Amino acid sequence: MKNFPVDNYYLQIPEKIEIELDPLMSPQENAEKYFQRYKKYKRGIEHSQRRIDESRAELEWLRQIEYQLEDIVNKSDIEVVADELRVAGLLKEKNRLHQRRTQKASQPLETISPTGCVILWGKNNQQNDTLSTKKLKVMTCGFMSTGHPARMSS
Repeated sequence: MKNFPVDNYYLQIPEKIEIELDPLMSPQENAEKYFQRYKKYKRGIEHSQRRIDESRAELEWLRQIEYQLEDIVNKSDIEVVADELRVAGLLKEKNRLHQRRTQKASQPLETISPTGCVILWGKNNQQNDTLSTKKLKVMTCGFMSTGHPARMSS
């Protein structure tokens, strides 16, 4: 027996198809061969979906980095973004021993509202971490925007 007729139930109206069998293998071995091939394809689809999800998350992160670069005010802001890219392995490490000692830390921006409230906001991940872990502990309330960067009008 070289071919085996089966119904293809994945179609709206099932049709007969023929599965090619290896005459040197038993029916159980042929079934196992097709089942192993199915499991391999299924793992491939799962892996591909996982990589698509990872790539989308990385693309969103890179868009945030792009926004941060467009909104840079001083050199310390550039270094914060560069450090983040170095940690991610996207920017080559350089000898910065002297530079680390002389560089001042990038600080979140601050303004006063018309009602007298202090408003702080970070323009990059490091500034946002500083706000959420150090400064917001003494403040009454804090707000975070996630998923999309907010643009300030000039």
